[in-house]
Amino acid sequence: MTDNIWQALNPAVRRMAIAMQHKLDANRHKSGWKLCSGKFLRRRLLEEISELFDECQDDTNSRATIRLEAADVCNFAMMITETWKPND
Repeated sequence: MTDNIWQALNPAVRRMAIAMQHKLDANRHKSGWKLCSGKFLRRRLLEEISELFDECQDDTNSRATIRLEAADVCNFAMMITETWKPND
């Protein structure tokens, strides 16, 4: 992404993109998500949404903690869009 496009992004989008990359980097040791079935990725997305919901119920969590949990949700949504095949 060129600097001009990066700078034009909403600051909240930039923060989320950075959090998403941080989570992807932290999980790089796991097997590749590009090999996962759509069914598996959709199930994991629902699990991550549930985890985010639970974290949001805890008033002691910081915005940074919530952002990192939300980044998991965003990453699984991204994985689904990148690997999408009908009837998968």
